[in-house]
Amino acid sequence: MKIKTTLSLLALFATSAFSQVAAAATSTPVAINLAVKGTADELTALERAKVDYIFGTPEQKLAALTMYGTDFHGIGYGPEGPARGDYAGVVEKLQAAYFPAFPPGTFRMTDVKVLSLQPGCTIVSYFLNGPGPDGKPWNAFLSSTWVQRGAEWKTVYYQATVVPQP
Repeated sequence: MKIKTTLSLLALFATSAFSQVAAAATSTPVAINLAVKGTADELTALERAKVDYIFGTPEQKLAALTMYGTDFHGIGYGPEGPARGDYAGVVEKLQAAYFPAFPPGTFRMTDVKVLSLQPGCTIVSYFLNGPGPDGKPWNAFLSSTWVQRGAEWKTVYYQATVVPQP
């Protein structure tokens, strides 16, 4: 999977939701409680939901977008080299509906580590594997920086390093 696609993964997660606003208005919205205390278990659960929702229904994609701060930035490294992303890119990629919908749990998160940098700022890192855009296995080391904004937690930074397939 190309590096731009890797960083676009995050962007894609958020944007498809916007193209589905009309459809979402007529169906039941998906709500995510971002006003949690910020424990390791809670932030891991939010990260898991973000992964599932990015590849979920149009309503879930809209909900995933709420997990990102508008000042979001991300970086990644894959077969084509380094790439960067921002909130506008997340919105754009999700609108493009690049990724198909998968059932929750299709992507496996393993080796989850949670590091609190200071109150209100925590990194959740993990290994993720699942199907890539071409249907072949895709693996990456990922990390999200979650920051508390008022009562809610938002992802403000994301890093992805794709693991080459043998």
